[in-house]
Amino acid sequence: MLMKLSLFIGILIVVPLAYSEDNPITKRVGDWEVGIDELVRSGCYTTKSYGSGDAFRLGVNKDFSYLYFAIGNEKWKSIEKGKEYKIRIIFGDETPWSGSMHGININGFPMLLLNIRESKISNAFLSEFMQDKRLVVEYNNIQIASLSLKGASKSVSVLTQCHKVVDNSSDSGDPFSESNGAKNDDPFSV
Repeated sequence: MLMKLSLFIGILIVVPLAYSEDNPITKRVGDWEVGIDELVRSGCYTTKSYGSGDAFRLGVNKDFSYLYFAIGNEKWKSIEKGKEYKIRIIFGDETPWSGSMHGININGFPMLLLNIRESKISNAFLSEFMQDKRLVVEYNNIQIASLSLKGASKSVSVLTQCHKVVDNSSDSGDPFSESNGAKNDDPFSV
């Protein structure tokens, strides 16, 4: 647990999380959306919104090859950009992830951002995320979000396919076109 905590804390930094409202390359996977974000240099992401005002986004930054996770709620207006917030993230009955997330604001939507740069840790985080359980987020020992992750495994599977195709395509144009080497590898065919 202590090693998990110290590694988790050691990999966090602040960087902007790109968001494109009108991103044309997206696919619905149940209640989830998987897409290619041109503002993160063709990085792939999955996102889900809830009626409670909560939303989160999990993605891969292609240029820097790391996983990012952001969670927010339209009611969290007091989140300050760049400020560090001590958070616990719990997937089902797994050991909590404890550490710092940083405030960001995406088109007026306040969120907390976590960047996971070490592949061993990002793989463990993804593995827990994909168990289709419940995501609980705590701040100051108070639960601030409790969200169903039903469909997460399928969504991350499509995200992984997307990342493989985008990673193998050139940096210009549609990564799914024949000319970019994607052939018939549609990362969204599930």
